[in-house]
Amino acid sequence: MAFSPQNWRVGGVPEHFNYPWRLAQENKLTASQEFDFTWRDYPGGTGAMALDLAEEKLDLALMLTEGAVAAIAKGLPAKIIGVYVESPLTWGIHTHATAPYNSLDEVRQRTFAISRPNSGSHLMAFVLAQTQQWPLTSLDFEVVGNFEGARQALASGKAQLFMWEKYTTAPIVRTGEWKESVNV
Repeated sequence: MAFSPQNWRVGGVPEHFNYPWRLAQENKLTASQEFDFTWRDYPGGTGAMALDLAEEKLDLALMLTEGAVAAIAKGLPAKIIGVYVESPLTWGIHTHATAPYNSLDEVRQRTFAISRPNSGSHLMAFVLAQTQQWPLTSLDFEVVGNFEGARQALASGKAQLFMWEKYTTAPIVRTGEWKESVNV
């Protein structure tokens, strides 16, 4: 199904840098232009967007470059057409507020909540292990699907750690549900 330039189906993660897209849709800022779009939040992240691109349910995705490159390398018929955000993400290592961990040494050999294999949360767990010189074979993962799944996994104890962009998690940290142990 080819898309019409008059009605693009655009998606991205429900994070702060995509707010202009949501604001433009809510205020119908493009309705009188040569094109219009519908916005869809993808709490499942880059992997979920890649699936919808492959199934032609989405025309344009604002996704992590690493995930886009990996999906294209695996056969996704897509192109990277530009850069939207050039600044790197600031990752935080998050635990549930009741968790007894206060240092990196205390979180070694704990279970990481990850969105899905090869996601940013998965990749960053390996980066953390490498920087701390932990054996990569000692990492354990709980696949949680999305941010809400991570909240449930940390609350239930199925996972003890979750690595995610710190400004997106700030409201959860402020409410006292999670604590941010370290920035990466």
